[in-house]
Amino acid sequence: MYTPLVMAHSIVRYIVLVALALSFINAFWKDRSKKPFVKTDGTINRIALSFLHVQALLGLILYFISPKVDFNAGFMKNPIARYYSVEHVTLMIAAVVLVTIGIARVKRLPDTKKHYSVWGFELIALALITIGLLTLK
Repeated sequence: MYTPLVMAHSIVRYIVLVALALSFINAFWKDRSKKPFVKTDGTINRIALSFLHVQALLGLILYFISPKVDFNAGFMKNPIARYYSVEHVTLMIAAVVLVTIGIARVKRLPDTKKHYSVWGFELIALALITIGLLTLK
């Protein structure tokens, strides 16, 4: 059961990165060109958010069943155990929360600020995801 989940988590990450990148680029471009927020923009954002939430769910399941997650004495001295037990999960949850907040704020903001909210929060989240994927040595 562990291996199919790892494979799914590995495959979905590329879908998440593409969906988030498309959502970010769409919001950034439309914010800079002062385009109005339309239904298609909301759909793009929700698709990216949905894939991100699926990835987070897969990751949390793996977190609780993975042998790489270790909280035994001295685990903070082991870079691999520290990465999987603390660093990766913290950065990824922070990224999911940021994207969720950025997209949820769209409902309450005026049209002129909606795209900015999306791309601003997604930019920070993409930076956290990149850091979280590249920190393992």
